[in-house]
Formats: sequence, structure tokens, C-alpha cells
Amino acid sequence: GSTEVENAERITEVDISDCGIGDAEYQILDQGLRECASIYKFYISGNPITHSSAVHIAQLMVKNSSSLQRLSLEGGNYISDRIFFLELWTFYSMGGQYPDLVEITYKNGSPSRSPFPLKLVLSRAPALKTLRLIEVPIGDKAYERLSCSLDYSGYLYTLDLYKTGIRPGSALLNNTILRHYHSLRRLNVDGDILTDDFVESLSNVLRHMKNLLELSFCEAGLISKSLSHLSGVMEALTQLKRLDVTGNDFSQ
Repeated sequence: GSTEVENAERITEVDISDCGIGDAEYQILDQGLRECASIYKFYISGNPITHSSAVHIAQLMVKNSSSLQRLSLEGGNYISDRIFFLELWTFYSMGGQYPDLVEITYKNGSPSRSPFPLKLVLSRAPALKTLRLIEVPIGDKAYERLSCSLDYSGYLYTLDLYKTGIRPGSALLNNTILRHYHSLRRLNVDGDILTDDFVESLSNVLRHMKNLLELSFCEAGLISKSLSHLSGVMEALTQLKRLDVTGNDFSQ
């Protein structure tokens, strides 16, 4: 009765990241989590869970689909990674729309074991504002899918990419940004070695992003030739508040 409703609405944030939680431990937690129906933050990154827990995690996501706002998952290097995520996203899709899901962080996956189904995930999250892909080597082909998939998200504000395997000279990232440059506020392209030609091409797109407030090219292999491109971006974007290029060597 009323007690069950109160318990379901009592817990709104769950963060069990990096806790060494395996399948046996999650099964114990699941007995309490299954009573929750108003979770808006769910962080479960960095735990050695396998596909046997996928159905329970996905059921929790589906049950909280109307309230879920922030989701953080990590692929890890587990033997059954691929099975886990295929099952997780299959059940996720059964939840229909996640109308308030505004932030997704997906970390440390591997395309050979835990592919990130961009089209499926983003099509269920029409209000998405922040997408973080961290150490997910999606490469050029997936950037093309990302470019198309982001159309589902409406107005993306933050695109955070770290070690995602951008190929030097690729134009696909530019296409991704072009689709969302009217709304994008923060862009981080970190950890991938970018050529000067790539930076020049990207800077020509960035000059038109009049709402961009933060820009980051950390540990990106930028050299002295890139300085003129960065200077041009700063000159064109009078609203820019933050530029971060730490970890580069401009003496080269």
C-alpha cells in the first residue's frame, strides 16, 4: 500500500561505481533496488559484473525510465562484456522512451566485446544534453553513425570524446559537430593525436559555433602550426570562456 509507494520514491540516486561489486553482490543489492521507481541518477561503472546481471540492471532502468536522468556505465575488460551489453541494451529498448534522460557516460568499452549501440540508445533519449564516450575506440565508421544518431537527441549541449580513435584527417567529426553546432556549448576532443590539417578543418567549423563556451584539445599532439588555428577560433568566438590545450607540445 502506501508504504510500498513511499519506499519506491525514497531512493532517487544510486552510485555503486568502483565498489568491486560482482554478480553475487549485485544480486543481494537487487533485492532492495527492485523496490525503487524514482531513480534519476544511476552510476554502476567499474564493477566486474557480467551478463547474468544485465537483465536485473536493465529491468531497473526500465522501471525508472520516467525518472532516469543520468546514466553511467563502464564496459571494462570482462570476458562476457559483449553478451552483457547486448542483453542490457536489448532490455533497455523495452523501456520505451526515457523522456528525462539528459546525460549518458559510457566508458572503457571495446568494439570487439562491448559495442555502443548509438542509434538505439539515443533514439530512446530525445532530451539528451550530454554524451561522454571515454576510451571507446569507435573510429571513423562509428563517427559516421554518431553523426546520424545524434539527430535523435534534439539539442546536444556537451560532447565529450576521450581516446575514441579519431583518424588523422577525418572529416566525419566535423559532420557530427555541424549537425549540432547551434546548440553545442562544450566540446572536448582529448587523448587522440590530431594532425594540423585536421585541426585546421575542425577550426573552420568551430568559428561558426556561436554558442560554444568551452573547448578542449588535451593530449592531442598539437604542435606550433596549430596555434594560428586556435587563435582564429578564439578571435571568432567572442563568447568562448574556456580553452584547454594542456598536454600538448607547441615547441615542435
